[in-house]
Amino acid sequence: SSKPGLMRSSLVAACVFLLLGLAVCGPVETFQKWLKEGGVDTSAVKVVDFDRSGRGLRATKAFSEGDVLFTVPSEMILSPAQIEGTELFKLGLFDAEEPEEGEEPEVQVPFSYHMAMFLLDERAKGAESVWAPYIDMLPEKISSTIFWDELDMDELEGTALKDNTERSLAALTEDFEELVLPKIKANADAPPALQEITVDDFLWAIAMQTSRSFVGRLNDSEIGFLVPLADMFDLAIEPDVVMVFEPETSALQVKAAHDIAKGDQLS
Repeated sequence: SSKPGLMRSSLVAACVFLLLGLAVCGPVETFQKWLKEGGVDTSAVKVVDFDRSGRGLRATKAFSEGDVLFTVPSEMILSPAQIEGTELFKLGLFDAEEPEEGEEPEVQVPFSYHMAMFLLDERAKGAESVWAPYIDMLPEKISSTIFWDELDMDELEGTALKDNTERSLAALTEDFEELVLPKIKANADAPPALQEITVDDFLWAIAMQTSRSFVGRLNDSEIGFLVPLADMFDLAIEPDVVMVFEPETSALQVKAAHDIAKGDQLS
């Protein structure tokens, strides 16, 4: 299958038509073309903006239990292996320094912070990023209480949700101000865009992972992935699909968990 880096020119050629002016593909069409170039057959599902739940997927045909809806190749998955192979990761932004004698070792930065920096760096590149068609599909905000304003939070006064939100927000803000940003600014090779990030940028990148990541087992380890297209299923107690990694190729297969009718919104 093709790698994301090989797709930019063909996407531009496919999405721009000269006919007394320019007609440019929208983000959904560009995303679908990018997926196709990367080896994802999206013919079984359609990206739809649903009234209540927002953007999601609809079945374009009927499926029986066990049928494969689509497969996402490993090259199209934002996994730890994918991130660790990037030039950004190799800068060692969050590498721990050896402690002096008698000092406590540095706190280990969670891998989600590496993923956050990758998302923010790629987002800052705009159309130049090979991941732009995917990043352009990510929402600016999600319904998490972390993004609520003060007036909305006042409605939760006295609830455990308010207390948990405030603790989470305080912890993430502290990590950003005392760990993430100082390490970025201390690295002369850090991309300029990352040196200008704000705590709101950081919270966005973390939220994209907590709300969309798929946790699976690969090579006997449980790790988190961002899987384009597969992260668009609606939430449900009994989902319509199951996701399984192919051990030989590390591709992700999305299969029907039960019979699905044509036109169903997928969860």
